[in-house]
Amino acid sequence: MNNPGDIINRDAIRPGDIICRDSGGFIGKAIKWATSTKESQTLWNHDAIVVPQRGHLCIGDALIGRECQLTVFWEWEQGCRKHGHKLIVLRPKNATSDDGERAATAWLGEVWGTPYDRVAIYRLLLKRIFGDWLPGQVGLDTHFFCTEGVARAWKRATGFPTPWSPVTANETPGTTCAAWRKGQLVEVPGAFTDAGEKYRITP
Repeated sequence: MNNPGDIINRDAIRPGDIICRDSGGFIGKAIKWATSTKESQTLWNHDAIVVPQRGHLCIGDALIGRECQLTVFWEWEQGCRKHGHKLIVLRPKNATSDDGERAATAWLGEVWGTPYDRVAIYRLLLKRIFGDWLPGQVGLDTHFFCTEGVARAWKRATGFPTPWSPVTANETPGTTCAAWRKGQLVEVPGAFTDAGEKYRITP
């Protein structure tokens, strides 16, 4: 159920949905630059997953300098109102609600509380500058940055042919955005309230 002023439509989203944010700022712009390609420019710099917790939906989040955590929706909505953040809500094409539930449960079981993967962020920036001289996975298996955790949850939980596999070992906001452009991820219909529509990421 929605409250007055909500940006995200709680009646439209469900566990496992992928919520993406363009927060601007130096770090956000650097991530978008580092994860863009000539074929596909990244439109956002952060991916997270919708998870249930104590009867409510929260955002399974991986933030620099913190462990992977649960964030309440109003914190992201405050970022929209105060700082002009933009959002989009996606889910894998043809995924069922059961698929999403399993992915959300996997995130809570395998990613929540793990350290943030700083190593991967630095290596992604180096790869963008110097080329693909770092073969294979750039991050650590025991740490997660935002997209790594979301992709792990979908891959491990469902056996669903996720948009991140087998194309790349390095899941980033850029690979998420590219999968959306290709139709492998689809935007969740009605994910924004009327008041929140102005904060929606558009091509």
